[in-house]
Amino acid sequence: MDGDIIKQKLEDLDLLDDLPLSGWYTPLLGPLIGDPESDDLLNRYRKFAVGLRDAPEFIRDLICDKNWRPTLMGLTVVILLRAVEYQSDMAWRLANGNWVAPQLAVAIALVDEGRGVDLVRGIVDTATKESNAKVVMSAYSALSFLKSPLAYKFEASPLFEHLKNADSYDDSLRIAKRHWDFWKTIEPVP
Repeated sequence: MDGDIIKQKLEDLDLLDDLPLSGWYTPLLGPLIGDPESDDLLNRYRKFAVGLRDAPEFIRDLICDKNWRPTLMGLTVVILLRAVEYQSDMAWRLANGNWVAPQLAVAIALVDEGRGVDLVRGIVDTATKESNAKVVMSAYSALSFLKSPLAYKFEASPLFEHLKNADSYDDSLRIAKRHWDFWKTIEPVP
């Protein structure tokens, strides 16, 4: 989705002033607990999420966008609202690849843990050596955070060993862990 389209939609919803026009996504790539920049943006996103409650198609458009920036914006809103109705959209975006795969996997797991296991399980269960390692290992991370026996089963597989050697393995796990730790401390917006 083009940045101008997002800007226009936010203006139409009278939400344009809630987010800075540039750099709004950077702290969300690796938020830190107690970081003033993360805290400021989180407060802006809380207002933004409330304003988007009645714009489900826009939230879906953000999540399903191929560009990672709108996806990151959409999944942040979904986490803050704990809006389970977007879990399938996030799972679709994750399964189809996205640069913010670790963040997507965490969001899917946080919104509804039981359904989250089912959604990311499909990615791990259908993975092959040719699968996108970042996507598969991000899905595995979510299963691991949820203490699913499926994570332990996957760890024992030859495919896990193969994907562990991929360039994105460490980054995917590190980023997913950072997001999990951050978002687990954040209360949803009422």
